Amino acid sequence: YKYLPEVVDRKSIASIDLHVEKWISQFDIEDREFVLEHTYNLLSENYYSETRYDNLLRAIAKNEKNEKHFRSDCFVSIQSHGGSQNEITEKLNKFIRNEINLSLPVLSLDNDNADFSKFRHITYLDDFSFSGKLIGDDIEKIITDLELDNVNIRILVFLAHSQGFYNLKRRLSDFVKDNELDIKFHFN
Repeated sequence: YKYLPEVVDRKSIASIDLHVEKWISQFDIEDREFVLEHTYNLLSENYYSETRYDNLLRAIAKNEKNEKHFRSDCFVSIQSHGGSQNEITEKLNKFIRNEINLSLPVLSLDNDNADFSKFRHITYLDDFSFSGKLIGDDIEKIITDLELDNVNIRILVFLAHSQGFYNLKRRLSDFVKDNELDIKFHFN
């Protein structure tokens, strides 16, 4: 939503083109046409403005059923590409502070003493997932770098392409099996 200008003119179209080129470069070359086509279709049907994001996050913060998760889980900010995860987590944290006066623990790989063992779930929150590749890369990295085992990882995504999410589930299942880890994933 940040990259769409109020007034569309030649200058803004050039800016949008640069943003799209930068964004699409995160995907493998052979996947880019597919991702662009499906992104266009999704955005044509269901564009998320900043207000819509805020309303969604506010509703999550207000929902009493979520409070137990806010008290026992930690969120991570570990995206290797992009910054949407950090921004969404910060916004959600602001709404939680306003609604129930609680601050979410948000850990990153930069935390030298990040102790994930005291949390019921490690929660990876993001806005969109098309191929599942970036989420898979991030999750495998945190598991490997922090030598995680015997943990629960919750992956929350607002919108996901069903095939990409299916691939992500298979990839992570294979990863924990191949590395003989006891990690349970919960996908929402």
